[in-house]
Amino acid sequence: MPIQACELNGKPGYQWGHGGKCYTYNPRDEASRKRARRKCHIQGFAIESSKSRMSRGEHMKESVKLLESSISPAALRVDEESCTIFGVKVLGRLSRNNREYSPAALESARRLTEGMRVNVDHVEKGARRSYRDRLGVLKAARLQEDGVYADLHYNPKHDLAEQLVWDAQHAPTSLGLSIDAEGRTRTAKGKTLVESVDKVRSVDLVADPASVASLYESADTEEEPMSLENLTLDQIRAARPDLLTELVESLEESSSRKAREQELTQLREELATLRAEKAKTELRANILQQLQEAKLDVANKKHVSEAFLTTLLEAKDDAARKALIDDRKSLVESAPAAPHTASRFVTPTADGATLADRVRSWTSKV
Repeated sequence: MPIQACELNGKPGYQWGHGGKCYTYNPRDEASRKRARRKCHIQGFAIESSKSRMSRGEHMKESVKLLESSISPAALRVDEESCTIFGVKVLGRLSRNNREYSPAALESARRLTEGMRVNVDHVEKGARRSYRDRLGVLKAARLQEDGVYADLHYNPKHDLAEQLVWDAQHAPTSLGLSIDAEGRTRTAKGKTLVESVDKVRSVDLVADPASVASLYESADTEEEPMSLENLTLDQIRAARPDLLTELVESLEESSSRKAREQELTQLREELATLRAEKAKTELRANILQQLQEAKLDVANKKHVSEAFLTTLLEAKDDAARKALIDDRKSLVESAPAAPHTASRFVTPTADGATLADRVRSWTSKV
């Protein structure tokens, strides 16, 4: 199914087919567009992979909620002196919710429930557990053929301690332990295989565990599409190597494009600097020409000083520069000429002879 163009909240985007999520992007940002397209590819992989597994009667779901209850099969041995109920069933290999726990999942559940506190009843979602709910702790968690078992060390001062001991000895099926956990599952041919237990949130003592299990898990066994948030690189590599290659090429192209954009930005900055220097040189030449036309001697610092030249360069426009040059020209022209004192020694007399000539003439006669 090809990628389709879509629009969401006035922004363009991409979606897989006609029913996928629309991933929007900034039309003025090429990198944003490519990110949206990559997300759409991943979405397509998840959708198509889910369909493929469904056609084979298989389905994968990661990080699902596992809420299981277990009932001990027979009366339990209780040591009231040490406040211990031995052999309490924590998790069965086969659950009432059509789940089968793999040996690896049971081992991880055993490890995670060792030392786990046991509370009384479940709490509403989002509610905080009260200290009064603490009943005991699980120890010596162990694997047996049909599941995980442990010894429950209970608080003899708890309000329910006496009732707990009586039920354990005389009516073990009227209560049980319910484990609230998180793990990975795989569904095949109508049965869900729990491949791992990754986290145990709580272990609770509940009454009528069978009804509790059905109440809490009625919606948990529904088939759901693969979650994009939990999609792994290994899954993409195994199922869609062509998509992985496309993603890698897209990333490389994006990286190369970024390098080219940085180089282009640097070249633009250098070009702007050269243009500014050229404009300044041309302006200076134009000013010198205007000064010459105004018959101002650039070499004469009294006519054109460095400060005056800087003022001309910084003038806001040609009109302002012309006004400054005209004003300087007027000042120069109106300035009085320097007095001229000729030396009598070199000034000719009425007969055209200078004093120097007369002195030489007298000297020669002596």
